[in-house]
Amino acid sequence: MIRFDRNPWANLRWLDGLALVLYAGVAGATMLHHEPWADEAEAWLLARDLGWFKLVFSELRYEGHPGLWYTILWIAIHWFNAGYAALGWIGLSCAVAGAAVLIFLAPFPRPLRYLIAFSFYFLYQYAVLARSYNMLPFFAFLAAYFYRRGSGAVVPLTLTLGFLASVSVHGMVIALALALSFGRRAVLEGSLKDAGLKKQFFVSASFLSAAFVLLTILLLPASGTTAEYDARAITFSRHLGLSAAGIGYAFSTFIPVSFGIAGLLYIWAKKRHVRLVFAVSLIGNALVFGFVRGRVHHLGIQVVGSVVALWCGWPAKSEAAGFDRAGTRWNRAAYSTLCLLFAYQSFWSISAVQWDWLLPYSGAREAAEFLQSMGAHRQSVEAFDHISVAIQPYFSHNIFANFRAPGGAAFYRDTMDFRRRTTLTNESELTADWVVAGVLAPSLMPATTQLVERSGYSLMHVAYGSGFFPRADLVDEQTYLIFRRKESVTSGRR
Repeated sequence: MIRFDRNPWANLRWLDGLALVLYAGVAGATMLHHEPWADEAEAWLLARDLGWFKLVFSELRYEGHPGLWYTILWIAIHWFNAGYAALGWIGLSCAVAGAAVLIFLAPFPRPLRYLIAFSFYFLYQYAVLARSYNMLPFFAFLAAYFYRRGSGAVVPLTLTLGFLASVSVHGMVIALALALSFGRRAVLEGSLKDAGLKKQFFVSASFLSAAFVLLTILLLPASGTTAEYDARAITFSRHLGLSAAGIGYAFSTFIPVSFGIAGLLYIWAKKRHVRLVFAVSLIGNALVFGFVRGRVHHLGIQVVGSVVALWCGWPAKSEAAGFDRAGTRWNRAAYSTLCLLFAYQSFWSISAVQWDWLLPYSGAREAAEFLQSMGAHRQSVEAFDHISVAIQPYFSHNIFANFRAPGGAAFYRDTMDFRRRTTLTNESELTADWVVAGVLAPSLMPATTQLVERSGYSLMHVAYGSGFFPRADLVDEQTYLIFRRKESVTSGRR
């Protein structure tokens, strides 16, 4: 006789596998339609054109990211001869791994697990777009899983936190939040009275401290970087405003709602004794957003950190069964609110998937195909704005005369010298046969066109980009204007 648990979801484990297959199918199909943009291309070019030692210990200080993602790409390129098309598959694999940890290991009820997996940041932003951030959910969720296992999982937790810190600066913040909270809990619970555990904690703390120091040294920005210049050019109050924006745009398209959600999550985290995880992650990454590097694609880090805190503090079934009436109501209210939040963000996913299927995320692929068809890559080409780097991976070498990375590499070095050479102004001296001008908004196209045409060029092609984010006013639309010198057009007609 088949016996059924009172919980209707308890005997539906097969749904977890089906949910993961559906997740991989939707994200994978969307990835096949996705055109990589500048930041995706930059990491690939760095891994392609540099030796590993120089990449990790010299060049990444210009990028502001640790070396784990770049190392994975470097191995794929130099050991397995992977082509540019492999970039999306690598990013997708990381995202599917993170979704698997969430769906199979998270303590949440199944409906909430599925809603989180299919919400915007986890199904699209950190799955379809191939960036280092695609690894964040996997390592962050795995760390939360070991966190819940307590002092018996010190070693696997430590190793996971080391990998998490190697993903990005944001991962370092989440890893620090988990480490501090885990250590505090061990002290309060008296775990350090055991000599064996005390030794494990000491070794783990030493390992993580050394890892954080090493990563910080590797990421110290080199002099002359644009990040250093921009940080100095912005006032302190503006930095604080950007930090607030790092919270205000993360959970909702409405700033007051986002702050309200953050406040409710803090109250919940306090009640569940994980406020250190939540507060350090939220505030730390808000400060990173405002003072170090804040872009629209970083906003989802706050959601990742929030899910980690929820994971760490979520009541086990046995604990929830012993709640009094007030505790049961609070738990149900939290569960219902979270389902509504991630259902809301899942609607963003639907829009993002539709958008990426119907419109080019970046015009880089089309621009590269046009340049190839015209044989421009065999002539002289100058490119302007850093987003033009997205065209480079479609060629085996650097085709832009004014991109002078070390050794003739094709990537964009984030320095003021590079910015000056690749910024169009009225004083720019254009001498190449072809000019590629990247623009981030349609409103910039007329002025850019007039500026280049005054230097004796004709507009030959426009490759439109249509990047997506739930708030359209935060989107960078990576479009490329391709010009040819008029003398070249005339000689071609002869």
